[in-house]
Amino acid sequence: MPVQTLDALDDYRCADRLLPQGRAAEVLRSQPRVEPPVGQASVADHLAAASFHVCRGRALASRAPDAGTPAADARRHLDAAVDHLRQTGHAPALPAGLIARADFAIEHGDLKAVEKDLTEALAIAQRHELRQCETEAMLGFARLSLAAAVAPAVREQCLIAAMACWQHAAKLIREASDERRLAEASLIEAEVSIATNQSEAALAALTAACEAISDQQHFSLMARLNRLAAGFPSLGPTLAHLADERIAFDKVADAQGHVPNAQDETVDKKEDETGAAYGGPGLAVQVATVLADPDLRRKTADMLANPEARAALIQYMSDMAVGSLDDLEPEQQLGAMAAFILSRNDDDDEDDRDDDEDATGTSNDDASDVPVSGQLAAAVEALLGDAQGREMVDGLLLHPGFRQALITELEDSKVPVPLEQLPRDIQRKFAAAFALEKGVISVGRGDEPES
Repeated sequence: MPVQTLDALDDYRCADRLLPQGRAAEVLRSQPRVEPPVGQASVADHLAAASFHVCRGRALASRAPDAGTPAADARRHLDAAVDHLRQTGHAPALPAGLIARADFAIEHGDLKAVEKDLTEALAIAQRHELRQCETEAMLGFARLSLAAAVAPAVREQCLIAAMACWQHAAKLIREASDERRLAEASLIEAEVSIATNQSEAALAALTAACEAISDQQHFSLMARLNRLAAGFPSLGPTLAHLADERIAFDKVADAQGHVPNAQDETVDKKEDETGAAYGGPGLAVQVATVLADPDLRRKTADMLANPEARAALIQYMSDMAVGSLDDLEPEQQLGAMAAFILSRNDDDDEDDRDDDEDATGTSNDDASDVPVSGQLAAAVEALLGDAQGREMVDGLLLHPGFRQALITELEDSKVPVPLEQLPRDIQRKFAAAFALEKGVISVGRGDEPES
């Protein structure tokens, strides 16, 4: 891979550490301008340009409104990042740009754009099992739902959807021990709890957010934390201590330059050793996962030793203009083969979906009986037997974040028919059961649905 691209990806990882720390100015000072040459650009050129634009766009978007940065400048960079990522032809690299642009759009109230970008990012993340991107997309849907909840007509449905999206993201965070996203998830939990008048839950979530911000040095979230904590005077000493921590951290960082933590250095080293940069930041996660699994690592090595597969990889690298396979170290060759296999899986997935559309071997009748317990089945019947309850469930089915969480739940439960192919009444039953089971809807003794 050209040195320019590796440098750009190093800048991307560095910015990914600096921006949560609230050091946008440092990112803007250190970001060199990288653009593809005039004429035909290689995949490597587009990756380098995308890394530059997403870093600069996120940095500009995170600055305070009084910093003199027009919002249009940030949006222009984020649009350019998404455009370059699309031109690489590598779907797993795309969610990073889409989610960054959605975060910006949430802050500026462009909710339709948020929904479009998050829906695409979530679909790619789930198709390629990019759990970190899936977590970020679900957190984004939770924030989108909270932003939309200001409209009285849809407030109740939006708050229910926000809670469902947050719960899904929290589950992914727990499963992956993803400490980097704990602070964001805790703030969303606090905001949902405040909006639903659950003071004790809100206080617990805000306390957890304080701890996570301190542990991970995610001081960029301080403004949101202070806003949400305004009604909780008992948090005053903790907030003051956090403010002192930030001042001390900034002084050290200004004196010594950026000081990355040990965990980030380990991740960077691992990505460099595996050659994961061939596919961009999104594919890097998959490559590292493949090579960390002994069985998948062995299968990848077998593919590398296969003459036909090796020849296909060499041709792939030539098409991408990323250098010669023989020039790489053995571990980097394994990483290149893993990236090649994963990129081909994307094409296979598309072919499988086309075949599924033509096939009629699975009947909707296979899912006609929603598998729920007697007590839950009674609650589902009570909810859907009430006009207001049916209306609420129908609203949830229209909400993209809740719908995606339900689709994932059905896939995990091995339901043989996709949600969109089920009859409307069966979709309602699954949605009602899912919402009741997750606690985002409850049914009162008088069979009145309660949020």
